[in-house]
Amino acid sequence: MAVPYYMGRASDWVAREDELAAILPMVLLGLSSAVTELVCDVTFVGTLSRTQSRLQRRVFAAVLRQSIAELRADGAGDVATRVTRDAEDVREALGEALSLLLWYLARGLCLFATMAWLSPRMALLTVLALPLLLALPRAVGHFRQALAPQMQKAQARASEVAVETFQAMATVRSFANEDGAAARYRQRLQQSHHLEKKDVALYTLSLWTSGVRDGVAQ
Repeated sequence: MAVPYYMGRASDWVAREDELAAILPMVLLGLSSAVTELVCDVTFVGTLSRTQSRLQRRVFAAVLRQSIAELRADGAGDVATRVTRDAEDVREALGEALSLLLWYLARGLCLFATMAWLSPRMALLTVLALPLLLALPRAVGHFRQALAPQMQKAQARASEVAVETFQAMATVRSFANEDGAAARYRQRLQQSHHLEKKDVALYTLSLWTSGVRDGVAQ
């Protein structure tokens, strides 16, 4: 949201033949973005490194408190590998989860601050509507998950009717019940089609709510 706004301001300055007034804000914006990214990366990597080091120290101290018999049973090499490898695994998992969390949190705060600065009413509307837009896709997903087994059962029942009819084809023809078998199969297909229409409606609603939510966020 901020980049198009400032790019538009810079374009206005250039259109007014005031290039010098446009260059300085763009340079400052680019430098501040680069410095902020550098500081965030250094802080993030340093924090993860300190976390791994602290975790290794605590695990090593816990191993030292074990009995000698337990250490011999586990093996010194295996225990040393656990101290280093498990800590590295924890660091990778924590780094991935924390990176996404911080990214979305910072992005959300910056977007909301920009929106509140440009249009306080739009920011208030977003705050009021966002909880509903966040909860609605989850509710729709829950309904779709509950509907999936019903669709599978309906399709399986239609297949069962087809298999039973084909296996007893001689009996069906002896009683001249082709129309009855076809009607029974058509009924099963209608049930399956009815559930599929519900699933399509829920899927469309999910896409709509996601689109509205992204539009509000943008």
